[in-house]
Amino acid sequence: MNHEIRTLKPEVAVLKVLMLELSSKQQWRVMQPDAATLDGIQQPLWLVVRISGLKPNWQVHTLATHLSAQLQRRQWAGVEIDFDCARSQLGAYALQLRELRKLLPHVQFAITSLPDWLQAPEQLKGLLSIVQSSVLQVHAVDQPKLGLFDRERAALAIARYAELSAQPFDVALPAYGVAARLDQNGTALAWAAEGASDTGAMTELQADPLEVAKLITQIERHAPSKLRGWSWFRLPLPSDRRAWSPRTFTAVLKREPLHARFSVRQDGPDIRVSNDGNLDARLPAISARGESCSGDALNGYSLTRDKAHWRFDPPAKLLNVGRPLLIGWLRCSQLPFIQTVP
Repeated sequence: MNHEIRTLKPEVAVLKVLMLELSSKQQWRVMQPDAATLDGIQQPLWLVVRISGLKPNWQVHTLATHLSAQLQRRQWAGVEIDFDCARSQLGAYALQLRELRKLLPHVQFAITSLPDWLQAPEQLKGLLSIVQSSVLQVHAVDQPKLGLFDRERAALAIARYAELSAQPFDVALPAYGVAARLDQNGTALAWAAEGASDTGAMTELQADPLEVAKLITQIERHAPSKLRGWSWFRLPLPSDRRAWSPRTFTAVLKREPLHARFSVRQDGPDIRVSNDGNLDARLPAISARGESCSGDALNGYSLTRDKAHWRFDPPAKLLNVGRPLLIGWLRCSQLPFIQTVP
């Protein structure tokens, strides 16, 4: 992880570390990241506090005590409060922030903001005036049918936020996916993010790297004066099966042209698809021709047959660069001819 972070400099100027988390049961959790890893990072570090729930009913003095302890242990550039406050509670949230600022007057504070707050512009402006900076989060799962990230909605939110914010702000972009279990009306009942990849009947919601890159290009043509840059959630890790691949993440950061390059190979009866480009992209369909064959599809693919022609149709998922996927097997009397479908 430390090596991966170092290779992202200078593209990544600041790193944010989740250190404190308040659960919905009002229980504080103090994270214990590897100290040697943090010591080896050259970029400035921000301490992140994640607060669950919709109402700002936490004890400000308790939060200040936790923050004071962390600030004494390490040099932090600032503190970011990640709290998805209900729009109707923004006034109460402002009161909490003002009290926190009085208790820790020398700390640089930032908050994350939601596009929904734009519907309460006066309350939002009052909230932003309390802190030195903010982060507008333009990815959301409030409407699963729109996916995790919608470029048009994000662009509109950024433009409106720039009109309201008198303070510098970043825009948080997703570099990952989630899985959602939906009811018959398309409402999300449960979520899975970094966890196990086997989610049964859950629907995958992914941030398309190509769409995210297009938004960056679109905004940077006429960037708002208060926009400082882009804040990314999450950094790619090998254990995170829904995060972008490191190759794609780096390519987007460096504004490289993005392309996928699929290949398919058969090892015995097993058929695997690989992506050797720099863009995590939608899985391709695979066709095969062979005589006297039997086979089956795996990992979300479906299999159809028309005489000697077999077709493996993909699920709506991205294939990460450098992560071959077993899509099925095919056993024929002679070696079949297999190719990706354009």
